[in-house]
Amino acid sequence: MTVGGALRSALGDMYRYSWRLLVVNSAVSAVVCVAVLVVSAFPLVLLVAPALAGPVAAALVYCVVVLIRDGSFELTDALDGLRRFWIQGFALGALFGAALLLGALAVTFYSSVEHRAVPLAVLSVYVAAIVCLILLVAWPLAIGEPEQGLTAALRSAWLLACSCLVPYCSSSTSPAR
Repeated sequence: MTVGGALRSALGDMYRYSWRLLVVNSAVSAVVCVAVLVVSAFPLVLLVAPALAGPVAAALVYCVVVLIRDGSFELTDALDGLRRFWIQGFALGALFGAALLLGALAVTFYSSVEHRAVPLAVLSVYVAAIVCLILLVAWPLAIGEPEQGLTAALRSAWLLACSCLVPYCSSSTSPAR
């Protein structure tokens, strides 16, 4: 296959499947919007919206996993993913919401007039961002290999994040060759 043929095939696949992913992604956005409109208290919405959107996001992740593994998917796969992975989605969404809520509360606390600990507020942002990133990596691991369980997916996501940091944290005394 030539480069031009590969590009034409990739663009055709993108056109063929992107609208289906757009429909499922719009469902996730609709759930988040409804949760934000229903829950008017700001700190609470950071916890409730991701938890409610978690099952629908799990269906979206399942569609992506099916697309990667099989090369195609149907919209019925989203319903199948919602039915099969709503508990994992709710748990990961609740963890994501808890990380957002605790991060927002820590930043608010450390940056308040009474405390003025701006370096701790910045550190809180970084910690919350890293936890959220690890949780986002855990989604496809939990949905793609459900027999391992949610704890194993979180552990794998943590180990993957740590393995990416090791080359930057270690120093070598040997000259580069």
